[in-house]
Amino acid sequence: MNDGTDAPVLEEKKTESKLVGKKATAKKKAKQAPGKRAKKPVTHRRPKKKVAKKAAKRRAFPYARVAKLWAKGRTVKEIAKATGYFNSKSDDPCHRLRVALTAMHRGWKDSKGKTHKLPHRVSPKALKAATRAGKKVARG
Repeated sequence: MNDGTDAPVLEEKKTESKLVGKKATAKKKAKQAPGKRAKKPVTHRRPKKKVAKKAAKRRAFPYARVAKLWAKGRTVKEIAKATGYFNSKSDDPCHRLRVALTAMHRGWKDSKGKTHKLPHRVSPKALKAATRAGKKVARG
């Protein structure tokens, strides 16, 4: 039974088997590290405008002036207003000055490099008692 009809059938099978082995496959994407996003293709981007930033200038704290006012017996509120460290909009308007006074009690250096300490207005005994009480409350 080798008539002409059998031959083309065999050829079709051969070509089918060849096609099955060589299927067109899409390219696989390369794996990325976790947490990184794939880069988008570059499209038209506007150049970023460079904005000039002004550096905030700190004004020097007037240690000598505060020490003079403290020696004269002025209150914390009076010293804060006189030196410009009074913030009326704050819940604690004299906070900045009180923090500076605490640091001044420990000591500060003047322009010549000499160390000064702001004297306390209470007796050393009262200061020690207040420190002890504060530590006791902090411990719980």
